[in-house]
Amino acid sequence: MEDVGGLPLDLGEHLPDRPEDVRGLNTTLLETDHDLLDRVLTPYKEHCRYLRTAMVERSPVDGALSLHCTFEIPESCYITDTGHFNSVEFNICYNQMAYFLIAKAVKESLVEPFDAWTLDDYWERQLPNILITDFQSRFRRPIDAASFSGVFELRRVTVRNSARPLIVLGTACRFEDAAGGLSEGTVKLAITDPPLPLHQLPTLARADRERLLERVVLQEFRNHMFMEESEELDTTKTYFDLGLTSLQLTEVKEALERRLDCEVDTTRLFNNPTIAHLLEHLDDVVTRSAGITDA
Repeated sequence: MEDVGGLPLDLGEHLPDRPEDVRGLNTTLLETDHDLLDRVLTPYKEHCRYLRTAMVERSPVDGALSLHCTFEIPESCYITDTGHFNSVEFNICYNQMAYFLIAKAVKESLVEPFDAWTLDDYWERQLPNILITDFQSRFRRPIDAASFSGVFELRRVTVRNSARPLIVLGTACRFEDAAGGLSEGTVKLAITDPPLPLHQLPTLARADRERLLERVVLQEFRNHMFMEESEELDTTKTYFDLGLTSLQLTEVKEALERRLDCEVDTTRLFNNPTIAHLLEHLDDVVTRSAGITDA
């Protein structure tokens, strides 16, 4: 891992190429999130929504993410039917897999730096800010476009902090059908104007720090309460009035400690049992740990 001033920038060593025998060893599998898939495909015209199912796999060994998909292309969106999967369809199917996996990584906090994003951050950037910078595809054997499968692998994540921050993703994909049709490729993506990473939290102006901290905290509470991001969450109600159990609250505490790299005081958490009080406590913890005092 590249390290600059103690801040991890290149996450590539956390996401290496994975040997095939890793699969199945306590691997985390997330079934298709159809609501999220529908939202990801909203920008596409109805007859161009090729991605049907998308199951996320997370390796227990290195945290590597991959996506296992099924596709159907009843008819070409731009040309008379050629009878096989073509390069334009390859690109469209790749994009749909990439969009879904990034959105899922944001929603479930699956990998840095997307664990600091909200879904609103993602929707704002899905079309204008996720760019292909290098695209290589290879067609080995013709694929029946009417029904086939695809695999997307997130192989490398590099965060570049500069005057113009950038996230670079190294990815690979493969498409095949039941008759042995096969195509594959490697693609590099760049995400421009990403949200501020959490390690910059203590350096922000107080108002900006509080906004980012609130987004992260509310995201964790919604995740553990199985709420959609659009649902309102009253920060002044007690945890138990919100319907949280002690177990859920403990899980939220542990998740926040991992994401913010700090310790949440259990006594403060339970003696002042509202999200608003927790936000005040976390802001104090984050700034004190960095030796920062607001003017």
